[in-house]
Amino acid sequence: MPTQKKITEKIETVREQIATAKQRRNDAEYALVPQADGLARWRSTIESLAESGRQHVATRALSACSAADLAPDSLLGNPETIGGRVRLATPSAVLAFLLRDQLLAVGEEIIGRHYAADPGETIPAGPARRKALEELDEETYLLEVAEEALIEEAEAAGLAVLRRPDASPEAVLGLERGATVPWDFTSGKLERLLLDAEAARAMIDAARDSLMAAREAVVRVDRGEEMDEAAERRLAAAKKIVNQRTKTLEEVRAAAVAKIQIGAAVEEYITRHRRAEPCTSWIARRREQHD
Repeated sequence: MPTQKKITEKIETVREQIATAKQRRNDAEYALVPQADGLARWRSTIESLAESGRQHVATRALSACSAADLAPDSLLGNPETIGGRVRLATPSAVLAFLLRDQLLAVGEEIIGRHYAADPGETIPAGPARRKALEELDEETYLLEVAEEALIEEAEAAGLAVLRRPDASPEAVLGLERGATVPWDFTSGKLERLLLDAEAARAMIDAARDSLMAAREAVVRVDRGEEMDEAAERRLAAAKKIVNQRTKTLEEVRAAAVAKIQIGAAVEEYITRHRRAEPCTSWIARRREQHD
């Protein structure tokens, strides 16, 4: 039979591993692309803008050959209808056309300095990054599965352990990551978590009502009597009760919020991943109602 200390230590160890895995995942998501890729993307952006600007300037120049008035303020970009489609040439495109080489050189210099200052691990965009993130997501999920197993072990031993509010609903419910569930899915654990969340809300409400009653008692004592020595003692006692119940509310809320959040998380997951109700079930119910 595990002791409170041993099971708590195991859970804390796994939670540290989860936090580390999540941080690695965040680092991977926002990691820079390799320097060569960054330079290529900069060049592609400038070249694309410059071409758009070239086309716009050419269109404006040709418009000077017509009898229509030429709007000088349209040179840096305005909507144009070409082939039935509206194209917007921006000032950035015109500037990229005029200053293409300067922009390329400045951007390449800035990128070079940035990577020279140790940008950390780089991961290419596209499939390579998606694969890295998927592997880290799977690693985190398996750690959360292990965490939930330890929590269940603790509960079986009569030990109370709060789940993390951001725990994976799939891991908590024993589902595969991203799994869909039948339209009528339910489980003993799901029902228990929802009941725990409802009970936690009720505990917060009761603690809040108790605190409000204590505050009202302070107001009554403060307003209803002259402040002789006995009244001051009653007022001090009433204020002490307010302080005690304020602390109680804070303690209740600290324990209850985690239950409320995990209850909401699993409920939302089931709602979002529930498969559509079979038409045959709907027809069967209609027949039962008709009979």
